[in-house]
Amino acid sequence: FHLLDEGVTDRLVKLNVDSVLQMTELVLPGMVGRVEQGKHAAVLNIASAAGLTGSPLLAVYGAAKAFVERLTIAMATEYPKIDFQVHSPYMIVSKLSKIRKPSLTVPTPKTYAKAVVARMGRETHCQAYWAHALQGAIHTRLPQSVVDAAQL
Repeated sequence: FHLLDEGVTDRLVKLNVDSVLQMTELVLPGMVGRVEQGKHAAVLNIASAAGLTGSPLLAVYGAAKAFVERLTIAMATEYPKIDFQVHSPYMIVSKLSKIRKPSLTVPTPKTYAKAVVARMGRETHCQAYWAHALQGAIHTRLPQSVVDAAQL
């Protein structure tokens, strides 16, 4: 954490926290209006598995993604007629992840997107891709000391 360049934490918070708050403020009145008209309304947020437990060198990123997860769950409680959903994926093939080839546990963006669409409206927090759900089930049930030891 202390080795991050100046401004990195501010940019991470702006990108991963402030932007979600601003978008929620922008779309929520319209979503409430849709529900009042008897129409369906849904909000989909993307967090990260990095927010599920501590990850070395990802403290601010993980904390920001945990915020997105908690905010979405709280909003689902506050607005029960709007389908709020948050996804916490593990790795996906992308330039950002620097993973170029899909595998059993690393889907392509298209495969992941199909899984997300299939899970819409079913639960508030999920890991849509089956292998991510399995990883998450194991990851979140292990004692934190085991998770920490595996990440070092």
